[in-house]
Amino acid sequence: ALVFNAALVLGVGLLLTAAVTPAALKLVLGFLEALWDTMIEWVIRFIAFLARLIPQPEIKAYSMGGGAGTAPQDPSAVADLLQIPDTIRRVAAFIVSALWIVLFGVCLWRMASQIAVWLRRQLNDLDGGEVETLRGAFRQDVRRLLSRVRRRLRGWIAWLGYALGRRPMTDSLPAEAAAVRRLYRSLLAWSAAGGCPRQRHQTPHEILGRLCDWFPDARTKLALITAHYAGVRYGDRRPDAAVVKLLESTWQDVRHMRERSWIRTKKDTSRAGRDI
Repeated sequence: ALVFNAALVLGVGLLLTAAVTPAALKLVLGFLEALWDTMIEWVIRFIAFLARLIPQPEIKAYSMGGGAGTAPQDPSAVADLLQIPDTIRRVAAFIVSALWIVLFGVCLWRMASQIAVWLRRQLNDLDGGEVETLRGAFRQDVRRLLSRVRRRLRGWIAWLGYALGRRPMTDSLPAEAAAVRRLYRSLLAWSAAGGCPRQRHQTPHEILGRLCDWFPDARTKLALITAHYAGVRYGDRRPDAAVVKLLESTWQDVRHMRERSWIRTKKDTSRAGRDI
């Protein structure tokens, strides 16, 4: 567990070091500056467009003897008055760039400080302990990490495909039957997110075998939910409110059992790591 956590931290640190370079920061700042200039230009154009909508003053003819008064003002002068000076634009661009740099620096500092605190805590736990190097342990930890990430991504993709591809309920379906089918879909989405997705060609009883292998402690409860769903989906079974309530309670028990099993496994792994 310690080697796995250290490898994960080192990998994240290397990725951040490779990504945060002066060229990347310069590129980001250049993009922000260009975006700010574009926004200012569009604002100026919009203000100039509004200024052109102001009706022009009527020019009247006067006799030679009378005073003609002041000359009418050029309409373009109004747009010139509404334009933002270059000095203000530069100051605003500098303030925005400085704000982004400060926010980015704060994020990096927070991440680095948290990683440093975690490493310091791990090193303090090893005071007086003996560390034994195992050949190939780092490679196995990396493979295990990639495998977990791949399973998690496959579960998310399967859940997303199942959620987008499911058909809406028809109005003729009874409320109890719709509740059973909705509960079973929640079970499949939950198992897919946990790393046990259902394939398209698998029947409910086939996926039940995989679910029991994935979570053997809830074998009986999973079989109960699957049996009622198969009866509603492929048979003429019409459950009542009591059956729906029983299935909802069973579904909640399965989730709680899984959470307790995950917490117990995590504690056992942590205890085994300290005993090594």
